[in-house]
Amino acid sequence: MLSPAFKEEYAPATASNTRYILCYGDEENHIPEEDQNRCMETLQATGNLTLLTYAGMGHAVCTQEINDLRELLTK
Repeated sequence: MLSPAFKEEYAPATASNTRYILCYGDEENHIPEEDQNRCMETLQATGNLTLLTYAGMGHAVCTQEINDLRELLTK
């Protein structure tokens, strides 16, 4: 799922076994902050969100992010 805004979602998120991983650079400027926050809040409500942020990264992917994702997905 890339850049979800959850603008059309009205029902509250429910707890499930689905794991969510959300990654943002702290210099993200393509996804509006309001959309980032809505996405985080929606996924946090499931009780199964891992939020990763990367210093100095904008709307990109970095090596550390790939390594972190690999580690999380192989647990």
